[in-house]
Amino acid sequence: MAGNFQFPEFLVANSVRAFPLSQVGTRLDTTGVINLPDSLLVSAAINATPDYVTGTFYISKVISLPDLVSIDLSFAPLSGVVRTICRITAPSTHVENTSYSITASGEDEAVTGSITIGSIVNTQQDLGGMFNFSSDSTAFEADCLFISVAQVKYLEMFNGATSLGQFTDVIKLRAGRNIRLRYVGLDTIAIDAIDGLNLLAPDGCEQLPAAGDPILTINGIPPDVSGNFKIEGSDCIDIVEVTNGISIKDTCASSCCGCTELEELMSAQREVEAQLQIIRSQISLVQSNQTSMIVNLIGNLPS
Repeated sequence: MAGNFQFPEFLVANSVRAFPLSQVGTRLDTTGVINLPDSLLVSAAINATPDYVTGTFYISKVISLPDLVSIDLSFAPLSGVVRTICRITAPSTHVENTSYSITASGEDEAVTGSITIGSIVNTQQDLGGMFNFSSDSTAFEADCLFISVAQVKYLEMFNGATSLGQFTDVIKLRAGRNIRLRYVGLDTIAIDAIDGLNLLAPDGCEQLPAAGDPILTINGIPPDVSGNFKIEGSDCIDIVEVTNGISIKDTCASSCCGCTELEELMSAQREVEAQLQIIRSQISLVQSNQTSMIVNLIGNLPS
């Protein structure tokens, strides 16, 4: 029997059903009031390592604003603290059914993939603000999860107790002083400590600390033609060698007087100051008497 049958495209069909979220999830927020629109998410592909198998990837938060809609992808381990993997944001210029890359960081850097956002119109109309969801209500379908072959997530290097950082690119091993690297088979590299290995001759200074600027003069005086600079002592001056320098010591100079003599000088100075004050008083008295005498003489002169 002939007939015309029309089947909607995959993403169009997903815009009216729960997929890529689990069909057994309620898609209700933690308050049990707000329902996540089916048209927001239409596809997802989450790639992770085997240690994520026992946990749950889910949508933990949705922020709906007039100029954007953002979605937080999180991972809830079987035991432990929930971690936010990344945040995907669709701007107001979002084109329907656009895929956004999953960009994780830190200990979840191995998680990759993409999430396809359908229409954000219904979300902006029905939801306004920030809404939280649990792993039971917005978990992803198993068909959206892909497990990679086990691999090294990153290499973290330490110098003693200090971390030098985490590295995900190709790491090169280079032998330093007293170290030899050997490939011994079975994907194994042996590190041997050998005294004196890789130490360069004196004329090869790559491994020596850089020399500072030389001293050319001291107080403007240069050395002799052989590079020698003389520092000589005297009767009461000794020149003593110390680490990386010299010490100039005065060996015979001493104070001209001690504490007893200094106290006598201070006492004598106080006496002088007292006598000076008496003299000043006497001078004032003499000046006053002289003035009175002059006045009396003038008063007794015949007119």
